[in-house]
Amino acid sequence: MRKLPRGYRPSGAHRLTGVFTVAMAYADGVTRAQARHRLASGEWRAGVGDGIRLDSDAPHRLAPLVAAMLTWTDGVLLRESAAIAHGLAIDVPVLPVHVWVPANRRPRAGMVPHRYDLDPDDVVALPYGRATSRVRTVHDVHAHLPARQVDELIALSIIRGDVTSASLEEHRRARPGCWGNGQLARLSDETRDGALSHPERVVVSLLRRANIRGWTLNTPVHDERGLIGVVDVLFEECRLAIEINGYAYHSVAGFERDHEKINRLALQGYTHLAFTARAVQDRPERVIEQIHEALALRRSE
Repeated sequence: MRKLPRGYRPSGAHRLTGVFTVAMAYADGVTRAQARHRLASGEWRAGVGDGIRLDSDAPHRLAPLVAAMLTWTDGVLLRESAAIAHGLAIDVPVLPVHVWVPANRRPRAGMVPHRYDLDPDDVVALPYGRATSRVRTVHDVHAHLPARQVDELIALSIIRGDVTSASLEEHRRARPGCWGNGQLARLSDETRDGALSHPERVVVSLLRRANIRGWTLNTPVHDERGLIGVVDVLFEECRLAIEINGYAYHSVAGFERDHEKINRLALQGYTHLAFTARAVQDRPERVIEQIHEALALRRSE
């Protein structure tokens, strides 16, 4: 029996994360007794599924993905796990690892199996294993994330061009009866007019319910100096500009830009209304009342 040097890892270990399995060690000629000793001594650390890493290695954030793929070699990373593998800017936990599998399988430590129809064209090879394509992944994530989290994500996804109202609806129709379709339908409907943030989508809903027409969303407005800015809700005919502000504090530069924008809009003859996200959420009747008043004032001039 050959003596194993301290810090030994099998030759088939994943080069980016250092993750390996006992089966890899056996293939290198390691005996069961040697493997048991390394695990019992803590030199080898067990992780997700069959995954193992050296205790001397700093834990790699993506090691659970690799471990899952080494455990279920016929699997495909899905949903949040695929998003992490693609490097998408989505704040989701690494665990559990979501994996598509071709046959019924019991969950393993840190791993959740999923079985449903998966088009081979939706699967790509990544450094951390096979995963659903970027397009499929982005739409799956929008279906499965909690409502509050997806409401924060959707604006960024639309700005990046990752999703559109039409693509959300297309993805929903392509997977009839699947969990998350209700959320996709909601997002598709709420973004159809171009609303980006959740407060904007609430305002759109309020305007529709109040049967107020003649507005556009996220509309660029210019003067002789160029672009003044993008107005959240614009009634161009009445020269009414509405802004919906979030909760975050502005920097000094942002504060100055906002006031410069308001001043230039005023010089172009626009009335400017501003509502906080909290006002839109907690006092919607007052928001609509003030919009009605502003429109009536402008139309009477």
